[in-house]
Amino acid sequence: MLLKRHGKAILGVKGVLRVVGVPTPVVVHGVQHIIHPPIHVGAWPEGAPRTRLIVIAEGVDHAPVEPSLTEDG
Repeated sequence: MLLKRHGKAILGVKGVLRVVGVPTPVVVHGVQHIIHPPIHVGAWPEGAPRTRLIVIAEGVDHAPVEPSLTEDG
């Protein structure tokens, strides 16, 4: 959804995702319009299992985007 809305403004994305129904983390990585297949890894890094996502963008206001990336959004 983020890439469809902002297209070329998204320079990169990477993260470790907590996916409902999946016991282990899922790693995502993409550069501009190339999104690599998600990778399921064997164990969570230290700390509580939670999504950690980094988005590198140019000219995108984060305020309207952030709510869609939270559990409440």
